[in-house]
Formats: sequence, structure tokens, C-alpha cells
Amino acid sequence: MRRPYSGTTALRPRLHVGLLSATTDGMPGTNTKLTTAVETYLTELRHARASGGATGERSSYPALAGLLTAVGATLKPKVICVSELADQGAGHPDFGLYAAKQVQKGQPKDGQVPERGVVEVKSAQDDAWLTAESQQVGRYWSRYRLVLVTNTRDFVLVGEDAAGQPATLETLRLARSAARGRKLAALLDPDTPVPGVTTGTLRPDIATIAVPATADGRTIDRDDFALTAGWGHYGTGEAVMPGQGRIVEREYTADERATLVGATGRSPLHRHTTFDIYLNGNAYWRNVPSAVWRYKLGGYQVLKKWLSYRERPVLGRALLPKEVEYFTEVARRITAIMAITDDRVGQLSEA
Repeated sequence: MRRPYSGTTALRPRLHVGLLSATTDGMPGTNTKLTTAVETYLTELRHARASGGATGERSSYPALAGLLTAVGATLKPKVICVSELADQGAGHPDFGLYAAKQVQKGQPKDGQVPERGVVEVKSAQDDAWLTAESQQVGRYWSRYRLVLVTNTRDFVLVGEDAAGQPATLETLRLARSAARGRKLAALLDPDTPVPGVTTGTLRPDIATIAVPATADGRTIDRDDFALTAGWGHYGTGEAVMPGQGRIVEREYTADERATLVGATGRSPLHRHTTFDIYLNGNAYWRNVPSAVWRYKLGGYQVLKKWLSYRERPVLGRALLPKEVEYFTEVARRITAIMAITDDRVGQLSEA
């Protein structure tokens, strides 16, 4: 018998994400450790560059190995970063990411292929996205199926899609300062309030994002909370399959565009269109920028995935007011993330 889904957080979008989260199980309670690891990494990179003795990509190896090791230690199961890999038929990646069971005394056991993939490092001047499409990374992918590409600032994870073809599963751009890193960490953690984004007086560019509204113009209330627009349904057994739902793509209104670009006159989102995302035939979330709607983590479209598990036949009830608000909050967090990075952070795809 199918059990109606209950609760507001058990299958919520997984917004706290580590560099390796797309390849591992969850990592609750690690935000402080991750933030410290990133701050240490950025500090070590600055010291290496300030020394005057930096030699391109190789000068970043110690700092990067430290970062990957620190992140790997927070994961379950743990992931260990190992350098100087032997050629296993595809060349020499810079690092291998091994499950702890594959490593003995700091070195891979004989014949072990890194379960969590390999890492290809380029200099800060190289474009990580272009490198991810190179023949070199293609050879690594054919052998290892997971390749993390980095230029020390951008991280691009290349894995495989449902058809077994190479696909960008996740991207991340590290903030360039510790302060921005802490802000990004707060935005990525749905349990951390963020002034101006989720609490207090909202920033003008945030306040107009994903506003609950109705087609007939009245204030949205409990009668409008049933999610019946076709976002998800049961497939075989207990599996929930995503649906097309109902979205309306449109241009920003003049007011929406003005608040989005604000005093700077620009935004990573203003070049795109926006969507109205419908709960049902009458209620909808107004003004979800297309790049925010298409934002992916771990290969999944965050907002659409959340909706698929909350269609009324799947959930067994209408949404609660706090769940309607939660969708709005997540959309606003993503908007704020993109404002402090750029619209390449998060893999975008057609809806």
C-alpha cells in the first residue's frame, strides 16, 4: 500500500552541498567544518601566490589536496584524496577520490579504481567548463565515469546521465573571500536564517521573487494550497515520477526588472525570462526567474524535484502554509546565491 508523504523536510531540496556531494551520501551537520576547510584553502592559495614562487597549477596541489581531504572526512562513507595515480589506461589524473575501504596506510590497495572518480586540476587562468569538455577529461571519464575538474576556483563535476552519456552533474564557484564564503554557506543551508533573504526586511531584488498569488487576484488562502498541476505521480511501486506541471514563461514586468537589477543596473538573472509556477488552476508563485527555476544541485532541478513529491495524490493532502512559504524561500536563496556568484553556478537545463 502506498503511504502518503508527510512532513515538510524529509525530501526537501538538498541545498547544503559539499564539493563531492553529488557523488556521496548526505553529510548532516558539517557546515562549520566545510566553511573552515574552504577558508583554509583560500588562505593557502593566497600564501602560495604571494610567495612569488608559484608554478602554475602544481602550486595549488597541497591546498587542493587539503580541501578535498577535509571535505571527504565529513562524508559518509569517508572519501580520501590520493595524488600521483598510476596510469590505469587513460593517463595520469592529478588526484583520485577513493572510498576509505579502498585505502590502506594512505595509499590505494592494489588494483583499486577510485570509486568517487578522479580530479583534473588546471591553472586559475583556464576555464574549467571548457576543460570539462576536453578530450583529456573525456578519456578520464571513459575510464572512471566521474571527473571533478577545477581551476582552483571553479569546480565542474562530470558524470553520466540516465542514458550513460557524459553530463555535467554539478558546478560550484568558490567565493573569493572568507566573508563571501560564509554568506554562501548560510544560503546553502536551509536551516540557517539569512537576513534580507529569508528574514527581516527583504532586499528589493529578493522580495519580488516567487510571490504566492492567484489568477483571480484575491489573496491566496488555504483553499488554494492543493498542488494539482501535474508535478508528480506514482510510477511502479513506491517510485514517484516527475510530471510536467504547469509553468507560464514570460518577460519580466518593468517593476520586476527594476528591482532585480537594483542600484547596480545589472543582475546575472536579468538577461533571462521569468516563470509563473502553478500549484493548481488558480494559485501560483509569481516571478521565478528562469535561471532560478532551472538551477540544479546533484543533477536534480531543485524546485521541480521538490514539487514532484508534493502533488496532492502523492502527498495525500494539500500543502501547508509553511510549505508554500518554503518554496518561496528556496527560490529566494537560489536567487541570492546567483547574485553573489554568477548564473553559471548550478547547472542550467531546459525545463
